[in-house]
Amino acid sequence: HSLYHNIHYVLSLKKNLSIPLETRRMVPWILWLLWKNRNNLLFEGMVYLVKDLLDKIKASSDEWFHAQEIEIGEEKKEQDVLDGIKRLWRPPPKPWLKCNVAFSWDKEKKIGGSAWVLRNSEDGKDLVSAVSRPRAWPSFKGQVHQILLALSLVLNWRLEHEERKANLGAFLIARSVTLEDRSQSYVAQGYPFWLKDVFTNESCIT
Repeated sequence: HSLYHNIHYVLSLKKNLSIPLETRRMVPWILWLLWKNRNNLLFEGMVYLVKDLLDKIKASSDEWFHAQEIEIGEEKKEQDVLDGIKRLWRPPPKPWLKCNVAFSWDKEKKIGGSAWVLRNSEDGKDLVSAVSRPRAWPSFKGQVHQILLALSLVLNWRLEHEERKANLGAFLIARSVTLEDRSQSYVAQGYPFWLKDVFTNESCIT
């Protein structure tokens, strides 16, 4: 066979699913080390034996993919750390107050629960979008009007969407209405006793 036919055959190995992945992914190293072997023959008069060449191709391929797996694993660990930091509840900067709001809806029972938790510096996404862009959410017009009316009494305010992990306290209170039938409305100073661990852990974050 001609040189071009042989190169075409090697390149076609990548698309042949009947060949093990470990072999298919060696294609770049097959071509590279054959080229190096050719140069060694031309300029130094030395070549690898076929078995040694195959061993080197496999070793080079395995080493490269192993390095990629390690790098991807390290990047994932770093991203997990960043995601964890991002999703934890964070206190507001002084002198702001932070009010976490959460909602829960049970389709079968047709009941909903809501909760808000107000904290200082020491201590639902659709609705946020509706307030920020009311024209895009006409079905929330009534709720948006009431929220903006209440916020008009506050001198400075800002509305942001929080990930559930960063809004856990308020979410668990709201969900207790639909999941545990805690339907009694109340306003209290301090957190519910059954959520002591959640709020204690959040208060430790600086």
